Amino acid sequence: MAIDNSIRLHQALHGYRDGHQLLASSFEIAREQQWQMLVMSDLSGPSFRDGFDGYITGYPLEQSGLYCVAKTWFAPELRRPGCVWTHTLVLAGADIARIGDLRSLDGYFRRPEHYGDLDSYATEITYEPATAFPQPDIDTAVGSALLWLLYGSPTRKVVVTADTAIEYNDVIACLFRQQWPRLRRTFRFCTGALAIRDVSFDLAIAPREVARQDTDATAPMRRSDLMAIGEDYSKEDWLRTATDDLLEGTRTSLRQLLWTYGPDYAEGRQAYRPLCEIHLAATQSSSTIEGLLSAVGHSFPEPESSRRLKSDLFSAKGSLAKSKGEASVLYALLLHPAARCIPTDVADMEERTRLLVLSDPTSAIGIATAALAVGTSPTDAYIRGLVGGIQSDPSVLADAPPALLSSLLEAEPSFLEDTAIWRVPADRQLTLAARLYSLSGRPGMAPNVVRAIMRAKAWVALQVALESFGPDGLATVLASIDDSVGNVVSPEHELLAVIREHRSELICALGTRPTLGPKAVLVAASLLDPRSSDVRQLPGVWSRAVSADAHFSDPSIDLRCRAFLLSIGLTAGSSEGPQLVRECFEAVYDGAKDGGGLDDQMWEFVEPYLPWYRVTWDRCARLIRGVVRRFLQEDWRPADFFLTFRTAEQLERAFEEVKRARGTRFLASYCDEGLPAILPDDQRAEVIAKFLHAKGARPMPELD
Repeated sequence: MAIDNSIRLHQALHGYRDGHQLLASSFEIAREQQWQMLVMSDLSGPSFRDGFDGYITGYPLEQSGLYCVAKTWFAPELRRPGCVWTHTLVLAGADIARIGDLRSLDGYFRRPEHYGDLDSYATEITYEPATAFPQPDIDTAVGSALLWLLYGSPTRKVVVTADTAIEYNDVIACLFRQQWPRLRRTFRFCTGALAIRDVSFDLAIAPREVARQDTDATAPMRRSDLMAIGEDYSKEDWLRTATDDLLEGTRTSLRQLLWTYGPDYAEGRQAYRPLCEIHLAATQSSSTIEGLLSAVGHSFPEPESSRRLKSDLFSAKGSLAKSKGEASVLYALLLHPAARCIPTDVADMEERTRLLVLSDPTSAIGIATAALAVGTSPTDAYIRGLVGGIQSDPSVLADAPPALLSSLLEAEPSFLEDTAIWRVPADRQLTLAARLYSLSGRPGMAPNVVRAIMRAKAWVALQVALESFGPDGLATVLASIDDSVGNVVSPEHELLAVIREHRSELICALGTRPTLGPKAVLVAASLLDPRSSDVRQLPGVWSRAVSADAHFSDPSIDLRCRAFLLSIGLTAGSSEGPQLVRECFEAVYDGAKDGGGLDDQMWEFVEPYLPWYRVTWDRCARLIRGVVRRFLQEDWRPADFFLTFRTAEQLERAFEEVKRARGTRFLASYCDEGLPAILPDDQRAEVIAKFLHAKGARPMPELD
């Protein structure tokens, strides 16, 4: 099946009818664009000139993304002097790239025969892109001169005099063919500028005695002037390369570069020469990374300019890394003054250095030593990458000169915030940690360093870090525990041992940092003693430990926490006590049963806050009695009562204690208030019914 490569072009016709105006169009034209087309389609000067009937004008249609190529003919058959016909072909932005040769449009221009011949201009035209076109015969000096005038002085208006409107058609076609699509869309030219006026053409072909309406415009040039310019500047390398490409019928490597990167520039004429020079720097046999970097930096010194070109050349996946080697590229990016023109993320110094450490550690260390001596701006990122690479092979750092290691930590203390640097033996941890005392006053540094040490599991260093940073350091440890994924708390025993050594800082953090979450508070509960007065003077803290489903992965530690929290709950006020008791009673009760795991130390947390019971060995009975008495004394909610005693056994024993303390009537009212808040299972319902039906009291309330 044949592929349809045709292009649909809009068109418009302007001419005289009670003044110069739009006579027909195949598309709707906005008011502002109508005015622009009206001006551009009118006679380009005060009067006709021989040889300039049928001239071409090209210009972008403002704020539309469209490009106009128009042909204008004198209309002497009309009754008013100075009348013209102008047929405009309108190209969409995406289609302008498919115009292989501007001359191929000439066969689609049509001069109207009479006013009755207007309907055909109101429909689209089907344009078939030319697959081949004769190579024009252009004087090399003329081509070089126009390239120099257009791109060597990119803000200049170029006006060339000629005998006819078609004298420079071929060279203009070649200029247009060489231009990338975005430059084409902004290129303004006219092959029949009968006056130099305030319309800013990039290139205008004018009669020899052109009228001068714009006195600020550049003086018109004759062909002899072009020949002289072409000869004078023919030794310019970029111009010679550009001229060869202009005259070449096939797509050259320069044109490929122009079309690849030219679209990145809004001011295409200004970018043309720099792209040619960069092409030369990249393709010469003596090309070096430093030379190419100089060319790029000279033309595009700002990091964000020519980002894509710089990325394709100097990034880790760029052409230079493949052809010259990654170590050579990084060396240039570190030491060459022009390297500041490369965006930081394109240089990607840290990550690339990290990978270089793994692939070529000798070069990585050598570059680091040289970079530190020079002190260029990317050095810090390079060193961070060096440290990052050591994460996989700490022996690399051992091979570094002592001065390098010392300079690393002295010049950039934030290297201590990198996890990799702490993944070293204990003696090296102490060497690194010795610098933490001098950094304790640096704002915001403590959290980053402590987190890095924790990620590295450098427990020897963590002990020194907490001594250096005080409460801020320990608060970071607790926050890191909170930030861990999931609800299961599984801190290393070494970490718990370090935290235990900093009890006063732990108490301070709990009392002053309300952002500590459930897991951090749970860790504190596993380390502190609930009988301590300073622990009990932290109201509102411990309920956070049970506000989410956080628990220790180690059952024995988790049971210790529950005993701790139950102890706090038995003496806490109504805002915190019911929640702690409700969430911790069952675990402690089950632990108090034979073989349940509640050891003497855990029992000693709870026992002082329970009422006396004559059977001292029955810890479960004492727990039931103590919790029930607390409910009754504090008048806690009935709903919490039923949520605390969660099994039929617990509930039955709790009811016995309630009866013993308050009697059956109170028990019934307690059930009335609490049952609507919680739906008991079948066994618990039987326990409740047993007491409510006793001696025909009354039926159990309906539960929704």
